[in-house]
Amino acid sequence: MLIAAAALEQMTPEAIALAADELLEATRPPDDRRELLDEPGIAQKLELIREDFNLVGSTFKNPDIGDEVLLHVWRQYPPGGSRS
Repeated sequence: MLIAAAALEQMTPEAIALAADELLEATRPPDDRRELLDEPGIAQKLELIREDFNLVGSTFKNPDIGDEVLLHVWRQYPPGGSRS
């Protein structure tokens, strides 16, 4: 959720939640499929980042957090798979 919020800051909460679902699905191992009914709803997912994220306006409370999250992810998982 945090990665999706960082990448899509200022988009609707629904778009952020949908992107988080797609990212999770794309990175989940093929044998780890979960039932849709077992997944939390948008409100529960957004609650996970509420401490750092304003749901109204879809912005981080600290304007540097989104960029820092993306930089961290980029360093940990660079294109091509080699870590720095």
